[in-house]
Amino acid sequence: MSVIKARFLPSEIKQVNSFDFNDINHMQMLSAMGVHENVYTGDSQLPIGGGVTANISNLRTFLPGIVKNLTTVRKIDVLAGQTIIGDYKTDDEIVQMTQESVATVVGYSDDVNIPFSSFNMGYEKRDIVRFVAGTKSQLIADAKIQKSGGDPVASRLSAAVEGLEIMRNKVGFYGVDGQKTYGILNEPNLPAYESLPNGANATPQWSTKTFLEKQLDVVNAITSLQLSTGGNFDPTMSNFTFAVSLAAAGTLTNVNEFGISIQKWINDTYPRCRIEFVPQFDNANNSLNVFYMYVDSMQGDSTDNGNTIENLLSQKIVSIGQSQEIGGVKEGFMSAMYGVIVKRPYAIYRARGI
Repeated sequence: MSVIKARFLPSEIKQVNSFDFNDINHMQMLSAMGVHENVYTGDSQLPIGGGVTANISNLRTFLPGIVKNLTTVRKIDVLAGQTIIGDYKTDDEIVQMTQESVATVVGYSDDVNIPFSSFNMGYEKRDIVRFVAGTKSQLIADAKIQKSGGDPVASRLSAAVEGLEIMRNKVGFYGVDGQKTYGILNEPNLPAYESLPNGANATPQWSTKTFLEKQLDVVNAITSLQLSTGGNFDPTMSNFTFAVSLAAAGTLTNVNEFGISIQKWINDTYPRCRIEFVPQFDNANNSLNVFYMYVDSMQGDSTDNGNTIENLLSQKIVSIGQSQEIGGVKEGFMSAMYGVIVKRPYAIYRARGI
């Protein structure tokens, strides 16, 4: 059974701009994020001249910049948080167990045949995917850049980290073709899209709808969630997310004759609703803009964390090897992830046409 190393809720995801290498809490934060400490402990062998290499703390001088890259808030993290789990080297897949209760209740009599309760087990499996990026130093070119005040080693490592993080975000939305690794747009447990009704201008797009028509779309989404969750979702008490196509963002701030916008109405009426604008939701379904509304967590009597959507990763970045060659050093870095898994599809409402 895989052990969860760390879990960060969407509300906990934030960029770190100030980092102290000597602060044990900061280092534990990196470890919890799945960041391999060898990338930062300064054990890299770098040339220092005359063909001599030294085991120096070369990364300490620019560690804050790399941490900033690693903690830059990606949109998938804002929507689904991060769960660090599994072993990036040995795991092929991760399994989420599900359980469905089965029980029949009959009226009692002395000779009644009592029906016994049971349950059905399910297993949601997701494949791990790994990506690599590398850096390679150049003796003469790097010396010239350093002389002019640049830091080529830091720049290359920053670029590698950025590339791996961009790919992780992409997987979080779209998954990987040919793998059982899915994103928040194509996870097989997701409910079908609901087509928004046309407004008075014969189109469902919010750019043409009145305040009342847009308000009705939001109310319908909330009502649908209340029904699909069996009344266990209370929009005035439960935290939930309204993730909207970025193309439709401006329509939420248009005001009516009373100076009220849809965004202000939501903030005032449902203060526990978190509004997020998502560029990946533009033209996401047959060239139509979409929105998601979902309950962040529904614990109930389940033994998991209760999250509706999980963003699973095994390792944000890890050094997979370094080699000295004439004129410089090469190093490879890997990230590993399982994509997104939807654990409570009944707590999600999706609409298209916005």
